[in-house]
Amino acid sequence: MYKLVLVEDEIETLENIVRNIDWETCGFTLAGKALSGQEALSKVDQVKPDLIITDIRMPYMDGFEMIKRVHEKDNSICFLIISGHDEFDYAQLALQYGVLDFIIKPVTKEIIEKSLGKAKAHLDKQYAIRNDMDTLRQQ
Repeated sequence: MYKLVLVEDEIETLENIVRNIDWETCGFTLAGKALSGQEALSKVDQVKPDLIITDIRMPYMDGFEMIKRVHEKDNSICFLIISGHDEFDYAQLALQYGVLDFIIKPVTKEIIEKSLGKAKAHLDKQYAIRNDMDTLRQQ
């Protein structure tokens, strides 16, 4: 199971996502929730997630600033973005930060689960590459 942190400043949206997704079936453990980018940074240090799902527009620290700071600490963590804004500039920034998927609100269970499937496939591939490299080093 991969560890996941969910970052969303709208409590109702956060709780709806938590409640409606079957995390384990998707290959993830919900290891933490955060209501802001700042709170997410401390969660990252605590749980060492493989994936972060984050909103962009949040008070104190937006999602892109949080992604930037997480990447400075650990660039192996993957990201999915959920946003109520479909502006092209956001999508361009998401690509620059290596975000795996950009989900426009309102979100549905099916859309999130599809994105989680993409993220799991990406993480599986990265894990296999690391294992292959470890095996080569040992030989």
